[in-house]
Amino acid sequence: MNFDFTHVLSRVRVEVSSDEFTDAELQGLKLTLNGFQLNGNAVLSSGTVTATGGATPLTPHTDTDGAVYSALVMPGQTIASRSGVVSIVLTDYPDRTFTGTLDTSLTFVPGKTNVIKLTLTKTRVILTATLEEWEDGDTGNVNID
Repeated sequence: MNFDFTHVLSRVRVEVSSDEFTDAELQGLKLTLNGFQLNGNAVLSSGTVTATGGATPLTPHTDTDGAVYSALVMPGQTIASRSGVVSIVLTDYPDRTFTGTLDTSLTFVPGKTNVIKLTLTKTRVILTATLEEWEDGDTGNVNID
């Protein structure tokens, strides 16, 4: 018997890069995602998920080198254009928050990843976004006797 699973949540991934800051300056930066509804209801039998509650800041998971940040979020929500969706505090500038805004709205769809490419310069934060399918992970077989 095979079981097919689908993701009912959405994912957001932020990829950080800079040609002006060194890796040492970017090390330990604190990234916050803003304006996300983190609560909701999921009906597993139908795969229906509904975001509820107000928007709140979110600290995403980071990989070991701090270049990629990701989080699971509730689908069915839209982050409005011109909102400060990403905030960054660099270790060398702890009293200064850099905020990035998008030119377009981000809509979150079940099983999809919104990728935000963040380029940090010494004068501004540049953001672009795309929507991607989640990639397949490792595969295997399950036997139930």
